[in-house]
Amino acid sequence: MTRVLILIILFCSWEGMAQRTLRGQVINGETEEPLPFSTVFLANTTKGTTADEHGRFVLTNVPSGRYDMVVSFVGYETLAFPVQADSARTYKIRLKPIANQLAEVHVKAKRDAEWDEHLQFFKKNFIGSSENAGDCRLVNPEVLWFDFKPEIPFLTAGAREPLKIENKALGYTITYLLESFTFDYKNHYLAYMGYPVLQEMTSRNKRRQKRWEENRQKAFYGSPMHFMRAVHERRLGEEGFELRRIIEKEDTVRMSGMPVRTRKTRMLIRTPLPENYLVVADSSDAGHSLLKFSDIVQVTYTKEKESQEYLRAQSPFSQSSGRGGPQTSVIQLKGPVIRVEPNGNYYEPLDILFEGYWSWEKVAELLPLSYKP
Repeated sequence: MTRVLILIILFCSWEGMAQRTLRGQVINGETEEPLPFSTVFLANTTKGTTADEHGRFVLTNVPSGRYDMVVSFVGYETLAFPVQADSARTYKIRLKPIANQLAEVHVKAKRDAEWDEHLQFFKKNFIGSSENAGDCRLVNPEVLWFDFKPEIPFLTAGAREPLKIENKALGYTITYLLESFTFDYKNHYLAYMGYPVLQEMTSRNKRRQKRWEENRQKAFYGSPMHFMRAVHERRLGEEGFELRRIIEKEDTVRMSGMPVRTRKTRMLIRTPLPENYLVVADSSDAGHSLLKFSDIVQVTYTKEKESQEYLRAQSPFSQSSGRGGPQTSVIQLKGPVIRVEPNGNYYEPLDILFEGYWSWEKVAELLPLSYKP
């Protein structure tokens, strides 16, 4: 689905407006008519609202930084665009009507045995298989569709409406606007993209509140968000992270009567890399840091062991999963540079590839960007 961004930014000249308040109006891009009760939120935060009958909205008390503002209305193309919450601005947002909605073909939107099989695979690879994932519930699975091409083999998934997820382990209700989900079975490559907004659950039970806070802290420490914040603050070592270089090379495999094949092998350099290895020199300022590196890098979080669920996933046929070592992930840049915000947000998310522990952790571990342990 092609998205056309038509956005007018009106700089506010009055002084009475709060610096970190974002407001605006959502209108039909063709008729200029307001779109009442549109949904507006900042992705990966708890900041979301519904526009009034005139399409006007206000998001207050937005922490400083860059965010993706997401705007949606039934029958119109969803719009997502970056905003900087450091100055007072008013946005006029024009949404484009979806043309010929009935022409969209969604294979396997009908629930049958094959659809159920794809659903279980989706939940395992989207919500996850961690202990927290066991306390998550996908409220509206019926909005999902799947397209499986066995000749490749390749699975694509999408959703006709935002996904609703209850995470009773961390105490959040998540509305997730799924943009894409693909799995390449041949290369074992998973990629999904979307825009979540989180709402804190409420409870008068102090034990439940304490459990939520403990689980949130455990989900945060060692996570990509924790790592990115430590990178920006130049505190990788203090926060428990170690970097090591991985050398990858291709070997030629020759077998009698078989075509020549190539395979990739990796070798870990045991000597830790300096903490500033990933960051462009002098790129850090009060706003962001830039990550740029050409190697494959192992990231070890020394303060926490790999979970039993992760170990079982790595060795599903083993009788004993063992104790495991420190949480270990691998990162590799697919784009020229990554921009890291002080809150741990980073752009563009698909320009960095995660392997290992971070690739195993999924939406069940999701925390808002405003989270502070």
